[in-house]
Amino acid sequence: PATAAGLAAMRLLATTLMHRLPRARRHLQHFLDASGTSVTINLTQLLRDDPGVRALAFRTMAAQLQRGQTAGRLAAPQVMFKNTDWRWATGSLVLHWRQVGDQIQLHCCDRYHFQRHTGRISSPVHRLAVWLESQGAAAAFDMVGRAVVSVEAVHSEATPVVQYKRLYL
Repeated sequence: PATAAGLAAMRLLATTLMHRLPRARRHLQHFLDASGTSVTINLTQLLRDDPGVRALAFRTMAAQLQRGQTAGRLAAPQVMFKNTDWRWATGSLVLHWRQVGDQIQLHCCDRYHFQRHTGRISSPVHRLAVWLESQGAAAAFDMVGRAVVSVEAVHSEATPVVQYKRLYL
């Protein structure tokens, strides 16, 4: 009974609050379907749609390239997302990259899950999602994606800004 009510509340959230956020709604529904199977995200589209993530990724990669690195990783925390649909669909992401000739190959494999203690207004939703998962009524899953960008694009879009050390892994 409690599990059914919790699922009903989360599904209501998906259909009402997320009605204009198709990716976020799809990911929450996949979580509630409890299959745990991976979901492929279009990382190329994310970089197009979200200027915050794109700027962070390109600035970080440009700085690492200037230091002579040909591969690396970077964290895109939820606060860096400017596109609400992508922010709610993915939470935060860790991106891995490597230079291959004049291109940079990016990939991500991150977990869609909820944390019990967020300290945000959404904490009750997070606690409910964690509880549903503990009851087997929902399941976290991996989000995987790939993209290719040119080294030239990374350098041309990377503008110097204050770097926040806590954002880098």
